Amino acid sequence: MKKILFPILGLFFVLCSCDGVQNSTTAPINDTLHIEQYFHKFRARFPDGFDNDVKKEKMNEQFAKEIVDSLNNSNWLLEDLPIRCEGIKSWKPGTCRIHFQSWIKPYNLYFKDNVLNDVCFDIVAEVPESFVDKVKDKQYYLINGRFKRFILHSEFEQYSNGMAYTNQIGLSKEYTDEYNINLGEMLFEIDSIKPYK
Repeated sequence: MKKILFPILGLFFVLCSCDGVQNSTTAPINDTLHIEQYFHKFRARFPDGFDNDVKKEKMNEQFAKEIVDSLNNSNWLLEDLPIRCEGIKSWKPGTCRIHFQSWIKPYNLYFKDNVLNDVCFDIVAEVPESFVDKVKDKQYYLINGRFKRFILHSEFEQYSNGMAYTNQIGLSKEYTDEYNINLGEMLFEIDSIKPYK
């Protein structure tokens, strides 16, 4: 009996220790982000959208129409995506202008199945001066607010001293089987900002 029991216990301890090592080195994968769910549903309708440039152009025309509608009709699409504060600057008395961008993700934030590589956009907004005490440059936040419209780059420069990273709207291919969502430069009306942890 001891001859059978010791190898089984030994195998059990080895498996347990391997599992502990794996859990301590594996980064968490977030599969609940709203924009990621949106991406997967849209791509399912256009499985051959990257077959050639004509199909890609048609797919992205449809994406641009639908994303505007989605952003206009819901506040939730981007509310759970952490975005980085790129800067805040004084404007009129009592107000400031703020710039967020999503191109650089927080450490350990991954998308499900690693099919979605990145969500790229710049958001600018006019906010109360009290926001100065709530944000730090290069820190990540979750914002709640409403999409107003896409803006031209010349307008963007009125809101931020920083650079805009994304000027296109549509899906693009990063590598062989990884994709980016590009949402361009957007003007938002921001109600609240909370730190991302």
